[in-house]
Amino acid sequence: VRAAACFKNPKPEAADELLAFVELEDLSQAATCLEEARAVCVKQLGFAFAPRRVRAINKIPRNEKGTPARHICQEVLLERYLDSKPKV
Repeated sequence: VRAAACFKNPKPEAADELLAFVELEDLSQAATCLEEARAVCVKQLGFAFAPRRVRAINKIPRNEKGTPARHICQEVLLERYLDSKPKV
């Protein structure tokens, strides 16, 4: 894992759950890395405070100070969610 950002799930029907994006060095082992990253969070933070899901992203959005832009992470996730919903 090269970098990570944790943020509140922006989906309208979501409970107050945390999600995380991670930048991975090696995408060939992405599934294993994501599982291990979540397991580390659960071990260090406890189940209640660990992100519910950890997803890979090419590059974590950052603000002008270089810190993760959590609001943009939320927007990215919400766009993916809305794009995946069936169109009526």
